[in-house]
Amino acid sequence: MSRAVTLANFASGEALTLDETNDRVGIASTSPDATLDIKNTILMDGDAGIITATSFSGSGSALSGINASGLTGTPDITVNNIVAVGATFSGVLTYEDVTNVDSIGIITARSGVAYGTGIGATISSPATNTLALGTNSAERLRVTSAGLVGINQTVPEALLHIEASSSGASYTADAADTLILERNGGCVIDFRTPSANDGGLIFSDNDARGQGSVLYNHSTNILSLATAGSQRLSISAGIITSYGSDIQIHGTAGIASCTWDASANSLIFKDESYAKFGDSSDLSIYHGDGNSTILNSTGVLTVKNTGSGKLQLMTQGAQDVEIKTNNELSIKCNDDGAVEVYYDASKKLETTNTGATITGVTTTTQLAVGPGIIQENLFSEASAATGAGNYDIGTRGLTQYYTSNTSGTFTINLRWDGSTALNTKLNVGSSIVFTVYYAQNNTSYYMTDFLIDGASQTEKWVGGTAPSAGGGSGVDCYTFNILKTANATFTVMANHVNFA
Repeated sequence: MSRAVTLANFASGEALTLDETNDRVGIASTSPDATLDIKNTILMDGDAGIITATSFSGSGSALSGINASGLTGTPDITVNNIVAVGATFSGVLTYEDVTNVDSIGIITARSGVAYGTGIGATISSPATNTLALGTNSAERLRVTSAGLVGINQTVPEALLHIEASSSGASYTADAADTLILERNGGCVIDFRTPSANDGGLIFSDNDARGQGSVLYNHSTNILSLATAGSQRLSISAGIITSYGSDIQIHGTAGIASCTWDASANSLIFKDESYAKFGDSSDLSIYHGDGNSTILNSTGVLTVKNTGSGKLQLMTQGAQDVEIKTNNELSIKCNDDGAVEVYYDASKKLETTNTGATITGVTTTTQLAVGPGIIQENLFSEASAATGAGNYDIGTRGLTQYYTSNTSGTFTINLRWDGSTALNTKLNVGSSIVFTVYYAQNNTSYYMTDFLIDGASQTEKWVGGTAPSAGGGSGVDCYTFNILKTANATFTVMANHVNFA
């Protein structure tokens, strides 16, 4: 008999079934569905327990106890699902269905996880409780165990620390620093919005949103600043606008030097705060130590009224007004009093309740008087004239009267004062008239010489002869018309009469 028949004769029940029609063998199966159909468990013992196949078909729902080291294949083994505890893969594990990765335990990647299209992107943990993301073999983002995030910064000092390049900062960040932007160079935030929208910063608290803000409106090109929920300041093309708020400008030590008082519409400069004008700050206006000053350091300071109204310099109350040149008094206006005019700090003119007093020589091209009178000061001398005498017209005037009778012959030396020559006070081409009166009771007493600044003069006398005697009584009068024809050169016309 043949081998098949012999095998068939041994077959009984469901232990072994031979299907000669379909060339199939069934173990524990009376109707085999494949070339070898085993309906129960296969148990292989020993080191040679290896099944090698070119393909495997089936759900594998009942497969168990398989040692992964026994799975081999060329070129690859593809498994739809792997359920394992502590599975270790020495090569690359490729999971084609990336919709879900389920792990009951912990997935440990010793050198990071590479994923996606291409290579170079990694997820790693460089330290305990630390997560890092990298690209191109370099770390780009790190989340520390404290929850701080660093971009290009492995030791972030704030909740988010973004570093384009190290700024070289040597200080430690404050606890309030939530965001740090760092770069070795200029560092800016670029807000990009459509032209119809605002861009900027909003400051909120636990009570309300937007209590403070810095916003830029692209459609109007206006930068606005707000505090306490209201707009306070706006900056447009060349215009800064404040909305009902004071503006303070601080100088040193946080002291407000200048304040715009919105309620009073006033710009207020504090003491010792300067308002300066000009490219070189040539003009300054300031107040300090109870005094106010307008200081111009170069050029001409002009106060000019171009309208039809008055230009007034006015004080409020009993204050005097002074005008000084090089810190010397030039004009002084006294409250309810005189107006004084000075030359080189010396008073030359003073108004009075009846007119004006002029000290020194007055020069005018034309003088009109009246109705009224011209008065000349009369200087009276109680002592008797005798011998050489100095007649100072700078202190005594051009009319002098000796009220006591002369006691001898005398000479007259005409000068300005003891230290100033009359020549220095007279202009070339000018003239003066000097008159002196003497009480007289002796014909032997008369003037024997007339001098100017110590120099004897040759007078031209009325009648052609100089007097040789005085009046026997009454008053002798000497009159001298003095003409300055050149420097220290005078022509003198003289007259002597007696009034008895």
